[in-house]
Amino acid sequence: MEMQDRFSFTVKNAAFIPAVKNKQWDGKIRLLNLRNGNLYYGLHRQVQKFCEENGYDCVYQDPIDVEAAFSVDEFDQMVESLKLSRMTEEGRVEIVPHDFQAHAVIHAIQAGRTLLLSPTASGKSLMIYLLLRYFLAKIKGKILILVPTSNLVQQMYDDFDDYSNLIPWSVEENCHMIYDGVKHTDKRVTITTWQALAVKERIPDEIRSELSAAQIKAWNKQAPYILEDDYFAQFKVVFGDECHLFASEDSAKGGGELMQIMSLLCNATYRFGTTGTLKDSKINSMILEGLFGEVYQTTTTREMIDAGKAADIIIKCLQLQYSEATRKMMRGKEYQEEIDFLMAHEGRNRFIRNLAVSLKENTLVLFDQKEKHGEVLYEMILKKVRHGRKVYYIQGDMAPKERNAIRKIVETEQDAIIVASYGTFSTGVNIANLFNLIFAGAGGKAKIKFLQSIGRGLRLSKRKRKIVAHDISDDLSCWNKAGTSVKDNYTLEHFTERVNYYNAEQFEYRKYKIQIEE
Repeated sequence: MEMQDRFSFTVKNAAFIPAVKNKQWDGKIRLLNLRNGNLYYGLHRQVQKFCEENGYDCVYQDPIDVEAAFSVDEFDQMVESLKLSRMTEEGRVEIVPHDFQAHAVIHAIQAGRTLLLSPTASGKSLMIYLLLRYFLAKIKGKILILVPTSNLVQQMYDDFDDYSNLIPWSVEENCHMIYDGVKHTDKRVTITTWQALAVKERIPDEIRSELSAAQIKAWNKQAPYILEDDYFAQFKVVFGDECHLFASEDSAKGGGELMQIMSLLCNATYRFGTTGTLKDSKINSMILEGLFGEVYQTTTTREMIDAGKAADIIIKCLQLQYSEATRKMMRGKEYQEEIDFLMAHEGRNRFIRNLAVSLKENTLVLFDQKEKHGEVLYEMILKKVRHGRKVYYIQGDMAPKERNAIRKIVETEQDAIIVASYGTFSTGVNIANLFNLIFAGAGGKAKIKFLQSIGRGLRLSKRKRKIVAHDISDDLSCWNKAGTSVKDNYTLEHFTERVNYYNAEQFEYRKYKIQIEE
């Protein structure tokens, strides 16, 4: 019971959760299961520390965390044999791993389990490829690579194909991609999203005929996922790319399919998570450490920029100012009412359009909601842009291959505009030839979402050494009815949170106040 208390955490804002309000749940996540005595394997050091602090003996039945022998010389020999290369604007060039990449791969091989905390544009896919090739040679079993989105399935596959171009190793013969098709394969590597591994519960045939098209659609959306337990036993190694997504608090309560998948990987001795950012949450860190192992910081974005290994970044914070009448009208509105108002505001959208078409070089405009905002911005930009300048629109309904094709096309463009949803382009997608970012969404303070969105353009290219990000915020603050104090609106409060992130990451930013036309 003492140990369960040690590994129990209260969910943030638990008091507002309906189950807590109705006294159906106390709002706590307990990582130690008292019914079966199970705790995440990666937390054994935390258990040892607990025992030491409380005067208990801690005895291991089997050896644990025995480091594998792997030296710098062996790493160099492996890299030489793989003849790493990639296609660039200047043609195919040799890849020489950075020191921090070499140290990270060596650490991962020695540890057997670890969470590599490595910023965007630090070459996480290359590190995964090096580890993949090592374990393909070392073990006889299969390897599973989990990525968060379907377009990243294709991107990871293409990256592996690019790296191995100069050697007789076929990605097609070794790697199987799953979107929503055939799961079973003789190939040793499977690259997939978790959704593709889980099958939705089918509507019983006896009631399907009685349901309308809308009811069937609602069923398919809300139906639980079913996991084939035996399927996961074949994997000896698992990679979790963007693994911060594995530890949502909903997942920790037992319903998350990602958490279930990790539990079903009973033979996956070797586990490696990669992410660019971790949430400021102890429960989040504990779950990830339990699933993958201790965190290993490879480098930081600031260190990469200072060393000339990533593009420098300047953030222009554009704070839109609204009339007194508009401020009074919005006083006391709920959060969603404020968001809907801003996304539909003609003057605001016109400002974003004018900003996008005025910027030179490739520009990425990120939006939140397709129908309410993305399509509107795309049409406005398309009508305003000068003749001959290309504009691309990317949202979640597009096929992964089509999204990835656009990403590759943009790499060859010099003056295109991409209007994309945060969901498709904020995580994992790198565009080396990107010069400008515009955060067009109304509101938002999610740390990972914004820091990873900034990371979309940190990759260097022959022409680019700096990227400019435009953070658009909205000042609808207003005096209270008593006239005694000014209250910031929701989206302005979110902007303050984002500035805190920029300060923590040591990003250069400048603030501008701009009166919006209404």
